[in-house]
Order: sequence, then C-alpha cells, then structure tokens
Amino acid sequence: MSDKKTLLVTGTGEPYQPVRLKWTVPAKAYCHERLKTLECVGIDSDTNLLSLFNTAEALGMKLGTSFGASQAPPSPLGGRLVVLGTFRFPEARSMVLEVRSIPRAMAIARMLRPVLGDRATLTRARVVNRWFSANELADGLAHLDKWLDRDVTVIHWEDVANELDALVERGRTPEERQALLAAWHESRRKLDVPLVEDFPCHPEDENEQMGDLANTLTFRFLRATRHWSGEQVTLQKVIEEAVAEGFRPSRAAR
Repeated sequence: MSDKKTLLVTGTGEPYQPVRLKWTVPAKAYCHERLKTLECVGIDSDTNLLSLFNTAEALGMKLGTSFGASQAPPSPLGGRLVVLGTFRFPEARSMVLEVRSIPRAMAIARMLRPVLGDRATLTRARVVNRWFSANELADGLAHLDKWLDRDVTVIHWEDVANELDALVERGRTPEERQALLAAWHESRRKLDVPLVEDFPCHPEDENEQMGDLANTLTFRFLRATRHWSGEQVTLQKVIEEAVAEGFRPSRAAR
C-alpha cells in the first residue's frame, strides 16, 4: 500500500468497492415476503427502502475478518447499526442489491440463496474495478456510490460466442481453426477488465455456496488489491497466477 494514501473502508472493515447484483424474481411482493423472514432486513428510516443491517444474524458473515483485513482492520461498531446493503425493485420482475464491498456481495448472495428460493435467479453483476482512497470521500459515500453508473461497459457473453463462431467458420481445416482460436485467446490475454463492468451471471452453474459468483468477484478483488499496491496487472494474469498456485475455479473465470 502506498504511504501517500489511506484506503477507504466500510463500517465493517472491507475495502470500499461498490457492487450491484440483479435477480430476476416473480414479483416485488414475493421478495418482500421472503426477505422479511430475515431478522437483519428492515426498512431504512433514511431511504425508506428495504435494507440489510448488521444485526447478529448478518454478522455471522464475519465481514472484515478476511480479504482486506490485513490492510484495513475493521472499525469497532460500538453497537450502532450499519447498512450492509440496500434492495431496490426497478422493474416488476427484477430486484437489485447494492453493497459497498465485494466480501459483502459474496456473503449476502450466499445468505439470500435459500431465502429467495428457486424462483429467484441471479442474472447480472456490476462492479467498480478499483479501490478508493480516504481523500476521495470529500463529497460523501452517496457520491462515490454513483460510480456504479459511470461509463459502464455492459458485457453480453453471446457477443463473444458469435465472435468465436465466426472465427471458426474462417478456418478451412481443423488445424487452421485451432490456430485461429489460439491466436484469439492469446490476444485476449493482454486485455483487462473495464473500470465499471456489468456482466451476466451463470445461475445454471451455481451451487449453494454461490461458488461461480465468488470466483468471479474474488479475482476482481485480487486484481484491485494489486492495483492499489501499484501493480498494473491484468485480470487474466491474476487468474493464471492463482491457478498456477493451485486455485481451481468452479467455472472458467470471466
């Protein structure tokens, strides 16, 4: 970590890094009914929105005890309520959760999976791929939260699939097709994630521990860690090094 900047952390001790998760749901009423079974979910008096607070139930997530804890020890809560996430319902069949750290996003997604049931499907995630210094807080956290809607790069996996299909069609022999695919993959090794990234999730590959989402967000967290330390490393390099050290993602990382 640079001596010239202090890492901005949440009230539970993780590096501030906004994340938005989006579910397809049967209806807002369905979500309200399910979420209100959680003791940690209530109406935020300031925003009048459903929010998830740091009650005993939610504190079982052990936020601040892993990931960035060595760089940013958690601040004592002193009994005060901290909003861990806020739910919104922008459309009739969609629910979004906004949180201020990757560890929160992962822990809450795991907690919500059995609560929401099979009728709710996590479909997209959006993340700001950087950490923030404390001196960027001058205009308040609400101002920094707006990074989630700045210059967003929206990724559609079908675009990549179509590009690969077109590439394969150019090859006249199996050897040519293999060479074209190898060249395509090599060229992508040099690419990095955008600053604000909106990408699809893969619910068909998820397990009870939300392993697919956890892999995807963890790699972005690790990349942000190294960028904060001054390394201009790409996400692909982070993944390759992690795999070389024995990490085995549940799905090819994105």
